Amino acid sequence: MKPFDQLTTRGQVRRLRRLAANALQEFGLFEAHFELIQHWENSTFRVDHPDERAAYCLTDRSVPGRYLLRLHRPDEFSLAYIESEMAWLEALARDTDLCVPTPVRVPDGRLALEYANAEFPELGGKPEGRRVCSLLRWVPGRLLKGEARRRVHMRRLGGLMAQLHQHADAWSPPFELNVNRWDGPTLMGRREALGIEPDVWDELPTDEFDLFAACEERLTSAMQDLGQGPEVFGLILADLHFNNVLFAGGEARPIDFNDCGHGHFVLDIANALLGFDPPGGEQPWRTVFAEGYQQHRPLPPQTMDHLDLFLAARQVTLMLWCYSCARHREAFRQRIPRWRASLIPELTARMKGHSAR
Repeated sequence: MKPFDQLTTRGQVRRLRRLAANALQEFGLFEAHFELIQHWENSTFRVDHPDERAAYCLTDRSVPGRYLLRLHRPDEFSLAYIESEMAWLEALARDTDLCVPTPVRVPDGRLALEYANAEFPELGGKPEGRRVCSLLRWVPGRLLKGEARRRVHMRRLGGLMAQLHQHADAWSPPFELNVNRWDGPTLMGRREALGIEPDVWDELPTDEFDLFAACEERLTSAMQDLGQGPEVFGLILADLHFNNVLFAGGEARPIDFNDCGHGHFVLDIANALLGFDPPGGEQPWRTVFAEGYQQHRPLPPQTMDHLDLFLAARQVTLMLWCYSCARHREAFRQRIPRWRASLIPELTARMKGHSAR
C-alpha cells in the first residue's frame, strides 16, 4: 500500500472517508451525508443529517441538522487538548450571546473521539500514536474575501475579540486546560508544537534564518518586558482573523478555536491584523479594530508599541509551519513560493520599522 504522505490530496481524502464514516456513527449520526470542506491542517467535512437532536442546540443561530466534522492531524492534537477547546466553546455558548460552534457530545457524554493510529494504518501516523475527531454544530454566515472586507467588519472583529478576552478572564474552567502556550519557543518553532518541526530551521536559506533569528531575539526581549500579568496575558484564540470568522445578522461569528492557548493579548490582536496596514504607511485598519475592541474593554497596555513586532513574529510562525507541512503535503509544497514572495518582504519591512523605534 502506498504511504499516506505520498498520496495526492484526492487519494488522502478517499482514505479519510472511512474514518469520517466511523466517527459519525459513534456520534449517533447514522447514514449521514458528508462532503469534504478542506483537507489542510485538519480535514473537515460538512455533515447533513436532520434529526431530533437539532432541537436541543444551545444557540438558536446554528443550522438544524447540519454539523462540522473535524479529523485532527494524528499525533498533533491530543484528546485532552481538543477537550479543552470544546470546554471553552461550551462555556461561551452558555455564558455569552456570541454565536460560536457548539460542541456535539458523543451519546456517552464524551467531548471528542480518539482512535489509535493502528486502527486505521492506511492513514499513516506513528503506529503508537493517536488521532482525535470532534463534531460541532454548523454556524451560518458569510466568509468575507478581498474588497468585501470593510472597516465596519474590522470594527466588529475587534469587538468580538474583546468579548472573548473578557469571557476568558472571568471563566473558571471545569478542569485544568491542556492548550498551547504561545510563548517565544512555540512561536519560533523551537519546540514541537502547532505542527512545526523544530529541525525545519536547519533547512532555511541563510537570509531567512538570519531574519527569523533576529525576530526571535527581539520577541524574547519584548515578552520579558510585558510580563504575564492578567492585564496583558491570558487565554486567547490565537487565530482570529477574517478567514476564521463569519458575518451575519450584524455580528462577527468565530468558527475556529483550534489554536487557543495562553499568551499575550497583543499576539491575538496581531493575528487579526496580519495582512492589513502594510508597514510604513497609514494604519486605518488597526484604528477601527481598536475602536471596536475598546467598546467592550480597554486595550491591553503597550499593545501599539509592540504590535508590529508581534505581527512579524506571527509571520515567522506561519512560514515555519508552512515549511514543516510541505514536508508531508503536496498542496503545501506548491504554495511555498507564493507565500515566501508575499510574507518575507513584509516581514523584512516590519523588522526594519521596529528597529527604528
